[in-house]
Amino acid sequence: MTASHTDQDNWSLENLPDILYILKPEHGKSRQVVRITAQKVFGKHINAFSVLPDQISSKVEGWRLEAWMRLDRRITGQDIIDRVNPRYRFRLTSIDIELRRKAFREKFHVACWGAQKTINNISRLAMANGIDPASNSTRGLTPGLIDPSKGEAGGRILLPPRAAYDDISDSVSHPNHSNSDIFERTRLIKQSSHPGQIPAVILDESHRSNKTKSAEILYQLHWDTKHL
Repeated sequence: MTASHTDQDNWSLENLPDILYILKPEHGKSRQVVRITAQKVFGKHINAFSVLPDQISSKVEGWRLEAWMRLDRRITGQDIIDRVNPRYRFRLTSIDIELRRKAFREKFHVACWGAQKTINNISRLAMANGIDPASNSTRGLTPGLIDPSKGEAGGRILLPPRAAYDDISDSVSHPNHSNSDIFERTRLIKQSSHPGQIPAVILDESHRSNKTKSAEILYQLHWDTKHL
């Protein structure tokens, strides 16, 4: 379960946060040093971000992930995972996080801020729907209120089919983290990618000292946006 958080309790698919309607970033990524939490979260100190709740569900939605990672672009997949209860952490990897965000963006006509080509594509789509790109907004294209100042009277773009689903294949999201399955996971992700989108999966095997002194495999997905 994702914990309550100030100013975010009214977020929902029917009431998406304003940050998701911004076509392209209005300022650069913060260069401030990321601080560590004063209190421990699930037994350890983690990176502190004011926009993130202390506890996040392993089933966290793609739209919520996209909002958080736009609000503070220093946030990484690991910062999300660190806030998931360790009992359910196997259900969520950095790959899953990126796939959920991508599924949301595609369904809701939201640009990937890290890929100029997708910003250009959404900009053209907005113009085709009578939206001035100079407004830097996708309201009127992205589902939700067209003009929040007018409420429902200003009109609403309806939710797309299966809006509540992130459409992640079970073959991609599974709990077995053995080495052989990692390479199978990589193969499946490459097969599931769309033409022109090249997922580069970086596998980093790190060892840490703990009671069992076991090896931990960390996943990090970086989408090669050059051909988006």
